[in-house]
Amino acid sequence: MGARNVDEETIRRWISEAIANGGGGASSLVYTAFVTQANALADPVSTILQNTTDALQWITAGDGEYRLNGTFPQNKTYISGFGDFGDAGVPCLPITDSGDIVGYYFMYANGTNVVLWVMDAAFAQVTLFSLIGTSRLYLPKIEVYP
Repeated sequence: MGARNVDEETIRRWISEAIANGGGGASSLVYTAFVTQANALADPVSTILQNTTDALQWITAGDGEYRLNGTFPQNKTYISGFGDFGDAGVPCLPITDSGDIVGYYFMYANGTNVVLWVMDAAFAQVTLFSLIGTSRLYLPKIEVYP
């Protein structure tokens, strides 16, 4: 099959249509937020910046372990900064206070929830409140693909 000549106007129209339709492919669902914890026993409270997922709320699953309820398929959920879909063993990200590292956090999707682990500088699991009080922890973008 030979090359097809396409005029510039047709190409511009195709690009405009692709942009208007989300790039021409299925788009992801997105969750972005920051969380705070009122005290060591309270569930985290999120301030949602964007949510097109079915995520409802964060719950405390234990000291330093929090879960975002929703539908987060392990091989279709991407959490910025934590590797590819379903990747395990990726690095922890630091939690800082005035430029000093006070702890770390790690996130992954387990098929049902997004799990957030919070650790102190010695990598022991601790409550978010014990590290940053009522300050905000900005979470990375969570994307769920069809």
